Amino acid sequence: MKTGFVSLIGRPNVGKSTLMNCIVGTKIAITSKKPQTTRNQIRGIYNDFNSQIIFLDTPGIHKPKHALGENLNTFSYQSIKDSDFIVFLTPINEKIGPGDKKIIEKINLDKSCALITKIDLGSEFDAIEKSKELKKIGFNDVIGCSAKINNSIKHLLEFLKTKIKGNTLFYEKEEITDVSLRFIVKEIIRESAIELAKEEIPHSIGVEINKLFERENFIEVEATIFVERESQKGIIIGAKGSNIKKIGINTRKKIFKNFGYKSI
Repeated sequence: MKTGFVSLIGRPNVGKSTLMNCIVGTKIAITSKKPQTTRNQIRGIYNDFNSQIIFLDTPGIHKPKHALGENLNTFSYQSIKDSDFIVFLTPINEKIGPGDKKIIEKINLDKSCALITKIDLGSEFDAIEKSKELKKIGFNDVIGCSAKINNSIKHLLEFLKTKIKGNTLFYEKEEITDVSLRFIVKEIIRESAIELAKEEIPHSIGVEINKLFERENFIEVEATIFVERESQKGIIIGAKGSNIKKIGINTRKKIFKNFGYKSI
């Protein structure tokens, strides 16, 4: 049995959470086109008959504009120290900029690879050119991947199995994450709220689960959504409660899709 910890590192919106959800086969980390959606370090656990890889999904590293941003960066850089191997993600349709290079400076390239994400959005020529650029920076291994191309994820996993050296089983084989259903439901509600909110809202949204009861085939959830300012309540609630109703509907759909639970 080979085991190890792998950090997924990169700027916001490069595909870290989407990749980890694909690897474990269900939604454990929320995704959004809006930056800094991931606030916590979530572990996704991949198991097969001879390996266990614990993936650390980290907040996107960015130029912070507030204390929350600084704390998110700290979480991400700490994961570099906690990992056996690092995967630096960069989309095929985005240039490698100063933000990327700042992150790469913090990485030990001898225990890292570069992962070109969203390869379905580019051509083979784009992939070759980006790979050359990443190797010029110092990466020995560059891999292409897309959440829409299953074989690319399998190829990534086979590569990572050659890089982990541990032999201690850290989690039971049937586990796919270290976070609870309560935490995942809270994050799904936050994701649904972010999807409906305007640009200034996401960092202000918080969710608290007041109660969560699991039954045989459904769960009962009561939650409170928090915003920073009184003026933001109207955006979340919507005209005649239209937005808060949509948040509830979308949350129930996601819970059923990922866990098979009907929810009320």
